[in-house]
Amino acid sequence: MAIGSCRTLEVFLLTAVGMATRLIWRPRPRSFRMVLGFLSVHLVAVAVMIAFLIRDPAENVDGLRTFAWIAGGLAVLGSLTNFLFNTVLPRLGATIPDIAQDALVLGLSVVSVIAIAARSGISLSGITVPSAVATAAVGLALQDVISNFAGGVALQFDRLLQVGSWLQINDLTGKVVTMGWRHTALETPNGDTLLIPNAQLMKTQVSILGSAGGQEGPSRRWIYFKVRWDQQPSDVASIVVSAVASAELSHVDKAHRPSCVLMDLVGESGHYGLRYWITDLSACEATDSSVRNCIYFALQRGGMQLASGATASPSPGEAEACSPSHRVELLNRFELFRSLTADEKESLAKQFTYSPFAQGDVLTAEGATAHCLYIIEKGRVSLRVSNGKSGSEFAVLTGPAFVGEYSLLTGEPRSATVVALSNVSCYRLDKGAVNSILEGRPELAQELAAVMAQRQASLLAARSELGLLNSREQQAKSAATILRQIKAWFTLE
Repeated sequence: MAIGSCRTLEVFLLTAVGMATRLIWRPRPRSFRMVLGFLSVHLVAVAVMIAFLIRDPAENVDGLRTFAWIAGGLAVLGSLTNFLFNTVLPRLGATIPDIAQDALVLGLSVVSVIAIAARSGISLSGITVPSAVATAAVGLALQDVISNFAGGVALQFDRLLQVGSWLQINDLTGKVVTMGWRHTALETPNGDTLLIPNAQLMKTQVSILGSAGGQEGPSRRWIYFKVRWDQQPSDVASIVVSAVASAELSHVDKAHRPSCVLMDLVGESGHYGLRYWITDLSACEATDSSVRNCIYFALQRGGMQLASGATASPSPGEAEACSPSHRVELLNRFELFRSLTADEKESLAKQFTYSPFAQGDVLTAEGATAHCLYIIEKGRVSLRVSNGKSGSEFAVLTGPAFVGEYSLLTGEPRSATVVALSNVSCYRLDKGAVNSILEGRPELAQELAAVMAQRQASLLAARSELGLLNSREQQAKSAATILRQIKAWFTLE
């Protein structure tokens, strides 16, 4: 009895070490429960055996002893294989697919059971022939199960398909969450779980998304749209590619520039496809929507006609807002234009160009050369500078507001990047419109310079509080300096 207790203690200690190692390195609840279950069965069987022997030392407990050692052997085997697969091999830089691990453990378990039974004096010759017949019958009945198991082993040994991979099977797209003996489970962007038999995966054409060359990376997406055929395809492609490439859209890979191709000419429309790269396929639908939104507003800014026959110009409600009287009212809200006469404001308002932007669009980029001003009627924009800190925001403007006046009136490059935080309704005012007014009344330049000096000082103060000023921008330019720049830019002297 003492010997049996010592051996039970050995089984317990080996199993405990194996389970502890398993928990530390990579716990698999299923394996943990199996080892714990076999150990529990072993301990219970030993306890029952000891109880029988205490009651009657002559009691024959050979069968119970064999059962106890089979359970104990399986517990030890499970702990040792866990230690091997999850401690030793990972440290050596080697890994074995889960299905192969399970198959190896199963094979060793069968050998262990046979060896313990044989050592206990149990003859297996009497069940050899019946077991062979039973194996043949079971094999015929479980052809699909065997095919799925073989498919699962092949998939895991190929190592092309892994947990976390994104698959496209016909019209279904999902992320691999588990790879089992019988099936592979996919989680769709809609939150559903699809169970695909492994045998079907081996027979069906499957696309592993974002896995070119065996390396995980971004995946290319297509966005299709139609524009009336009277628009030059090169202009359409240039407008939408420029808009999507410059926009700050979540999950759109900046390392791959988008491209646009003319797919076909049908009837009175050109069919286009925009290709962009996405970094997170779980957000594919939301990202596609953001890209479509960006394309739509880019076509509106370009004055493109949509394939439906409706133009990309403002809707009826927007058309009323774009009336000259409404634009004049908008100009009256800004101190920059208050020194203009009523006729000058009306003349200026007639030369507004409706230029809406989608959320994430870049109205203008820092360092860019652009001789226009944007008057924001509705929406919010973020003003940012790089200055060694990527995308550092120093101000948020909410319409009605305006940006870009310094580049418009002095010709200097943009001093900040302006990004739309929401859909923005705004108008573009070009240099030509201002030039016609200044030619007729040059003294207006002095009043504009005074307002610009005050505005520049307030913006620089906001940047200074955040530590976003470089050595050349420590002090705002005086109104006299700005006036000289305006006169030089518009050749007023």
